[in-house]
Amino acid sequence: MYLQPERTKEFTGKIYYHSNSQAWCLIRLNKEITNELKHLKEKRGDFSYEMIMPIFLQNLEKEIEKIKKENKVIPILLWIKKKEEFKKSC
Repeated sequence: MYLQPERTKEFTGKIYYHSNSQAWCLIRLNKEITNELKHLKEKRGDFSYEMIMPIFLQNLEKEIEKIKKENKVIPILLWIKKKEEFKKSC
């Protein structure tokens, strides 16, 4: 079963470094997201994810068409960005 929010919302958050993996790979969902996707609060829940990383807009458009044909839940869009370096104050 795919989880689906009840309304469109925008969220921001952080990615955390995992020393065992030696990579920035931990995404913590903030409280607003868990409030929107209430199933994530179930202690006995077991959740996974599916990710598609198209490199061209055409590939993304094909995936969207497939979602429409199969009548799937609208996916969550996630942009990963590098934090801008802080300017040093004098």
